[in-house]
Amino acid sequence: MAGFELLILRLECVFEAPLRIARTAQVKLLADAFPHFLRRASCDTPSLDCRSCRRRPGCAYSTVFEPMARDAAAGIEFIEDAGLPFAIRPPGAGGSEARFDLVLAGDAILHTPAMIEAFALLGRAGYGRERLRFRVASVRALDASFSPRSAPVDPSDLRPLASTQPLRTADVIGTVSAAAMKTASIRFVTPPLLRPGKPIERVPFGLMARRVRDRIRIVGLVHCGGEPEIDLRGVAVRADAVTLAPRPRGSGSDVIEYFGPLHDLVPMLRLGAVLNIGEWCAYGQGWYDVARQ
Repeated sequence: MAGFELLILRLECVFEAPLRIARTAQVKLLADAFPHFLRRASCDTPSLDCRSCRRRPGCAYSTVFEPMARDAAAGIEFIEDAGLPFAIRPPGAGGSEARFDLVLAGDAILHTPAMIEAFALLGRAGYGRERLRFRVASVRALDASFSPRSAPVDPSDLRPLASTQPLRTADVIGTVSAAAMKTASIRFVTPPLLRPGKPIERVPFGLMARRVRDRIRIVGLVHCGGEPEIDLRGVAVRADAVTLAPRPRGSGSDVIEYFGPLHDLVPMLRLGAVLNIGEWCAYGQGWYDVARQ
């Protein structure tokens, strides 16, 4: 592993009928189905325990869901799915053409073909209660702003993607302006599950920062050979000094404003925005955007 690297892909899909499943409902569908189809895409002996399989080191399913380096994160408290080295951004409901954005981290990048094949298998089996089928029409690489950085390729021949270099931490973080050091505007596309129970509508910054920190640390230690080159020390103390701005009376905005000493925390927030946070983060829960300044 070359360090904390990310590959962001867009899977353009064509559904046999308009997709009418909300993103939050798709999260549960993906959490139930994706592990099954990744195992089918990568494993010749699905009945065998991963720990006793001789093919384990080169298996996509084992790398993602049964990593041999999981003890590297021992002692870090984290909630379910925080250690999975991928994040899916499911499509919005609407038309018959939709896209899944897929973020792969560290050693999961080596298994890009199997990850894409898992989506192809899911599409052939059918999506949701109505078993709505779809096909993966094309795949392309994206940059850190989720804009295209490669031409679309046929999913049956991913060789042109092999020359696409993964994104490094600096590519995702970008430049932190003076304004970004004092205020952060966060919009949750899907509500975060940061504690057991219901989503929190107005997320305290201290809680959010802790979950972002843990997500990044665990993925880094287990799947990237180490944490990224950003300062994750003392996050809790620094985050507790950041305050949540009051929502204006009658405001219907879904943007949350935070104020305070953010200059050391913005890099972490931007990296967390790519990976999602909280429970079911790998499947699209806790997907948030950070306004660039």
